[in-house]
Amino acid sequence: MRLSSEQLNFIMKVDTRGRELERNGKNEIEIFMEMGDLMPDFKRLILDVLTEDEVNDICGRYDGFYRYAKTLETIAVEIACGALKF
Repeated sequence: MRLSSEQLNFIMKVDTRGRELERNGKNEIEIFMEMGDLMPDFKRLILDVLTEDEVNDICGRYDGFYRYAKTLETIAVEIACGALKF
């Protein structure tokens, strides 16, 4: 996998912020809200640029990035099934 320096910097930014929020005891909704500004670039990276294997590799190396990806996945499922309403 060949990442640009911009992509790698973004991944590390998500990772750092995700680990920090988790360390501070933030729950999924709080993480979702506090990292909302990263969502457009995150979506573009994981859905439009990287393959599923590449995303899995990054998630395996960057816990905070994984935490944010998992948070978004969980919230999407809860919205889809009606368990979470905005």
